[in-house]
Amino acid sequence: MMSQQRLAKDELKVKLNKNLCQRARVWANKKIRGRLEDEFNKLFDSVYTLKEADPNGTFDLFVQRPTPSANPIFKRLYVCFGGLKEGFKKHCRPVLSLDGCYLKGDFKGEILASVGRDGNNQIFPVAWAVVEVENRETWAWFLEHIQIDLEIGDGDRFTILSDMQKSQQTQDSTSLQPAATDASQPLAPNPSQPATTDVSQPPALHPSQPATSQA
Repeated sequence: MMSQQRLAKDELKVKLNKNLCQRARVWANKKIRGRLEDEFNKLFDSVYTLKEADPNGTFDLFVQRPTPSANPIFKRLYVCFGGLKEGFKKHCRPVLSLDGCYLKGDFKGEILASVGRDGNNQIFPVAWAVVEVENRETWAWFLEHIQIDLEIGDGDRFTILSDMQKSQQTQDSTSLQPAATDASQPLAPNPSQPATTDVSQPPALHPSQPATSQA
């Protein structure tokens, strides 16, 4: 911020306060990168393109609608490419490491990730997901997808490594049985409508949290 004020004073002979510099930076970022909210509207097209380009992959966009007529609200996105599925099943050890990290920026959330080990003991990425928060339900949702994609079954003779808090662990060390809460499908607006969202005609998609940047 000080560099902007100094530049304006030296080059333009104008004295700017800190608040005006912050507003100018926010305006410039929007002009250069576009509004962050608009990027969420492209998720439907992105998922549709991924499914067309990689039919063997799994790309699950989870949204919620507060009311049947409301725009969908982004909640979660799961990604596992077909090549990673086959590579893990054919060439990796029966070991999965799980971890999550916070997303920083205007829209909060967490990234959940799973990696394996190949025959050379090198890290092999398997799948990842963006979720609204790290808790029992989101880990169960993530692990259920992995369980299906990697054909793990009940997890017999399979090792799971994780540093999750004990209260957040959705599975024990010897089983990958699904948790009681089934969140593997997007929530339907009402029982008479299907749960999945048609990605061929994407409606406006809203972020799960409002922007927090200060002008």
